[in-house]
Formats: sequence, C-alpha cells, structure tokens
Amino acid sequence: MSDVPNKMRIGFGLGLLGGVISIVAMSYAWTGVLDDMYTVGLLMLVAVMFFGTAGTFTQYSPVSGNTSLVISAMTLAVVVIAALYDATFIWVSVILAVVALCCILVAACPGTTKWIDGNRIV
Repeated sequence: MSDVPNKMRIGFGLGLLGGVISIVAMSYAWTGVLDDMYTVGLLMLVAVMFFGTAGTFTQYSPVSGNTSLVISAMTLAVVVIAALYDATFIWVSVILAVVALCCILVAACPGTTKWIDGNRIV
C-alpha cells in the first residue's frame, strides 16, 4: 500500500475501527440468553459491513469507485437500523454513525474514486 493515497488509508483505518467497535459491542450485548441473538446478529452485520467498507479502500479493491460510496452509505444505513433497534448503547451507535459518515466522505472524494477506478487490480 505504498502508493495508495492518504485518504484511502484513512478510510481503511476508519473501516477497521468501526468493525472492531462493532465486535466489542457485539460481545458486550451477549448475555447468554437466546433472545440476544437478534441483537448480536445485527451487530455482527454492522461489523461485516464496516470490514467490507475497509476492503473497498485498498489497492486490491474489488469494486469501482462509485460502488465504494454505495457500500459506505449502506454501512451507515445498517448502523442507523441497529440504533433504531436499540442493539447497543446510544453513544456507541453515535460513534459508529460518525465513523460511517467519515467513510462516506472519504469515498465521495473525487480523488479517491478516480484512484480506485484507475489503479485497482482486478
């Protein structure tokens, strides 16, 4: 990742950070009761979406630049759904929403989209 722009490195780091926070929230949500599976599953979906978003900001991005923006927006939508379902504490949901919004801002930069479209290895 030596020639990857700094914006993409920031997006990659934010995606990993959101995934790790989601996994910590998921482990905290499990209390050993079967009814917690819905909450744990929703937080697992949030973590997977964040890790998928992080993957779009790599040199080996499997998607085009515009698709990276769509995946980042879908991540924010899943975070909002998890917040409405009350899957975790509200402040954790706010932090995850801010991280997802920052991923959207990174993906919306024209330089990021141009670099992904021009240099990704398919």
